[in-house]
Amino acid sequence: MEIIKKYTDLVSEAIENIKWSDQKLYDPMKYMLNLGGKKIRPALTLLGAEMAGARAEDAISQAVAVELFHNFSLIHDDIMDRADLRRGNETVHKKWDEPTGILSGDGLMVMAYEHLINNAFESTGAFIRIFSKMALDVCEGQMKDMDFEYKTPTQDEYIDMIRQKTAVLLGSALQIGFLIGKDDEESASRLYQCGVNWGIAFQIKDDYLDIYGDERIGKTVGGDILSNKKTILYLTAYENADDKDREILEKLFANHDRSQGKIDTVKAIYDKYNVGEACLSMANRYYKKGNNLFGELVIPREARKTMLKLAEMLLLREY
Repeated sequence: MEIIKKYTDLVSEAIENIKWSDQKLYDPMKYMLNLGGKKIRPALTLLGAEMAGARAEDAISQAVAVELFHNFSLIHDDIMDRADLRRGNETVHKKWDEPTGILSGDGLMVMAYEHLINNAFESTGAFIRIFSKMALDVCEGQMKDMDFEYKTPTQDEYIDMIRQKTAVLLGSALQIGFLIGKDDEESASRLYQCGVNWGIAFQIKDDYLDIYGDERIGKTVGGDILSNKKTILYLTAYENADDKDREILEKLFANHDRSQGKIDTVKAIYDKYNVGEACLSMANRYYKKGNNLFGELVIPREARKTMLKLAEMLLLREY
């Protein structure tokens, strides 16, 4: 992602400079951080600072906090989803074990708070409040996601879940970065809402790529289906399916079959009801909502251009 390379390079360098203890607790944490990833969320923190007139470097510690938190959530998410791959490599709990995954995830969360308040001075209280609310939202969203394995949510319930589980982190990343550069909570809150809407669009596209993407996404193609995750694709198909196809979906998502045949059958139903196109259209609506809110903010020209290009890339990406 060339457009955010200057930001991701700063984050990568800062992570490389973290001084780790030689205790084995930290090996899985270093492993997870070294798997790469797009680093979109910490880039948003640095871009948020620039949109407030500050330097990206001024928010580097807070950007690292965002990346550490994101990786904490991924480690725990992989355990709950029984996922084997993350970024094309073994997940932490597969390479080590589940207790180690839980502990190393917890460690990343603690480290995230350490970096969040580093050099924050008078902003410490605001950052802790924003970050803590975001963290609880993510946990609530993850619980809802787990509950959906045993019930079929409405589309609105699903959107609310991904808002909490995924989108609030993008919004908070922008909000925190902006507050590094300017004491303007009203504009920072509006920027947060932009990020939330872009984040919902991002997650809907992520759901789409799970089955219509390829191995470049770094996860098992069809992994959401194998994990019985009722994503927006499933819900759109379920809403539009005839009784026979709805019954097939219910049966497949009620068992723990992890075969290619399960993926193929579900994908055929998705194709039958043009689910992919419907979900891309929905993602586009949230993307445009974020853009409209963003248009109301007074932002330096170059930072504005970069943010709009990044938001578009989140929607149009192929992996």
